[in-house]
Amino acid sequence: MNLPPHQESSTEVDDFWNLAKFHAKLNHMPGYFGPTALESVRPPVWSFGETTEEADRTLGALLDGSRTTTSTPHADYVAAQEPLPEVGALGIVLDGRGQPRALVATTAVDVVQGDVVEHFSVLYAAGH
Repeated sequence: MNLPPHQESSTEVDDFWNLAKFHAKLNHMPGYFGPTALESVRPPVWSFGETTEEADRTLGALLDGSRTTTSTPHADYVAAQEPLPEVGALGIVLDGRGQPRALVATTAVDVVQGDVVEHFSVLYAAGH
C-alpha cells in the first residue's frame, strides 16, 4: 500500500472524510453529545499497489466486490515493527491519481501460512 506524501493533508481527502462519515453513519449521535473519537480522527489514507494502474485495478475490484481482501507477508509486519491490522479499523483508499474513492472497514484479520489476510467492507464510495 502506498501514500503519496502530499495527500496526508489534502483538502480533497478531508472533504471526502466529512462526506463519507456522514454516509457511513459514523456521526449518528446528536450534536449535543459532541463528536465521537470515531468521527473526529480521520483514518489512514492509502492506495493499493506500486503503480497507478495497479491502484486503479485493485480499487475497481474492491468497489465491484470481486476483491475484498489483501494479503501481506507476516514478516513484513515484524520487520517494520508494526502491529497487525485490527477489526473495525477504517481506511480511506485512493485511486491511482491520489484521489479518495472509498472508505473501508477491516472486518476480519487472519494469519494463514505466514501471510496476514485483511478482509474489507466498503462503507462508502465516492459517487455512489
